[in-house]
Amino acid sequence: MVDGGVVALVSFIVLAVIGLVIYIVLKNKNKGDKESNTSATSNTAQASLITVTGRKDQIGDDGLVLNIDCVGDWGEWSNCSADCGGGERSRTYIITTPASGSGNSCTHASGDVETENCNTDACNVDCVGDWSEWSNCSVTCGGGVQTKTYKITLPAGGSGEACEIEDGNVLERTCNTDACPIDCEGYWEQEYGNCISSGVTENGTLCGQGVMTRKYHVVRQAENGGKSCTDENGNIIHHLYQMEQPCPALPACPVDCEGSWGTNYSQCACTDSSRPGVGTKYISYSVSQQKNESGKACEATDGQKSWADCNCPVDCVGSWNNPNCSHDAQGDKTFTYSISQPALFGGKACPHTNGATKVEFCNGDPERSQGVSNHDRNLGDMSRQTIRGPVGTTGALEVRASWKRRHPATWGGKDNGVNVYINDQHRIQWKRNETGTGGRKSANPAVAWLAVKAGDVIKTNENGDYTEDATIYWKFHPGRTDGNPGFIQGGGEK
Repeated sequence: MVDGGVVALVSFIVLAVIGLVIYIVLKNKNKGDKESNTSATSNTAQASLITVTGRKDQIGDDGLVLNIDCVGDWGEWSNCSADCGGGERSRTYIITTPASGSGNSCTHASGDVETENCNTDACNVDCVGDWSEWSNCSVTCGGGVQTKTYKITLPAGGSGEACEIEDGNVLERTCNTDACPIDCEGYWEQEYGNCISSGVTENGTLCGQGVMTRKYHVVRQAENGGKSCTDENGNIIHHLYQMEQPCPALPACPVDCEGSWGTNYSQCACTDSSRPGVGTKYISYSVSQQKNESGKACEATDGQKSWADCNCPVDCVGSWNNPNCSHDAQGDKTFTYSISQPALFGGKACPHTNGATKVEFCNGDPERSQGVSNHDRNLGDMSRQTIRGPVGTTGALEVRASWKRRHPATWGGKDNGVNVYINDQHRIQWKRNETGTGGRKSANPAVAWLAVKAGDVIKTNENGDYTEDATIYWKFHPGRTDGNPGFIQGGGEK
């Protein structure tokens, strides 16, 4: 038996649909469309199928209900109420084929009116829409459903592109398909075990910080993401996990002092002038662990220093002696360098070696006199002297001579004079041929100048058979360059 309320509801819906159809037919007629009677009849026939819900079951030839999706669309937009600056227009939704059986319903009822703003700017507007976020799953495990809905936030305007998906479309997917989680289950042992300690005193008793333990027994493991078993602090524990607590009243274990001497000495301190070359340095002892009452002491206290000798640089100390000049006229000094303190351990060296010598010219102002040998031309038996000063020092030698002619004047026609040789080379000759006796001096010119160097040997002898009491006088001028390097024919007459 059909419920009376259901019959009343169906009757109401039918009457409402019929009224809506009549309204649409009259509205289309009032527009003055020039449609044929056949077209109007067709539209009227179709409209007669429309209900409030947009559905009307249709029966096929076999007597079964046909499954037909609802077909409907919006009508044309009315003209915009304004050409620009923002207006409004409307359109009506028309269902041409109502849904039948299990066919999909239309998204709007026939005759729904939609209005929108128009001509708000010069640009066309594309439709803007997007899917919502997935909803929460209907269950937390074992398989559920999630949905999301397409929402148009800005309908297409003008000739803008429409959204590909209709507003309000819904998608579904399965979720939380994993098996439901199973939580871990277990229990702690009632009593703690015996005390355990790594420290033992000399008499074998435990000492230090001992611990007692008890174990946790897992009777059911967590599965499928279930909660793990945890201790009182929230730490995850497993089967036979041990909990510890301190043992009561164990004596302290002996703690020996630990320390070591540093490996790097301090910088060498060179402050003791009484010990040249010897300084002091130190390393420090560092205690890393202090002993307790029963522990052994370290070999030194923290920060204690151990001193040792070290080498300090000592600069060399030396000086030249101050010898006497070798001659009161035209001599030299040979200086000797003596080192009183040699350089030690990288100290600054002396500029000279111990026992080094140097020669300097001295008493250079007085001239030197030299007797003349009376053996004519016998170079092996000539008187000789050496020009003093550093060997190789060049200069000019200033030379003059004096002599006497011996034997009576009746012995005329005999030569007299003086010859001078430098390193066996004949360089000067004073020579006279005369009959008179008496003293003679070099003249015309009175002085000869020779280019020589320190270390050269001066030799001299008498010239002729009648020369006696001959002497030469010479003075070396270091650095002068006006001496004649060649043979000089001395003053006087041939």
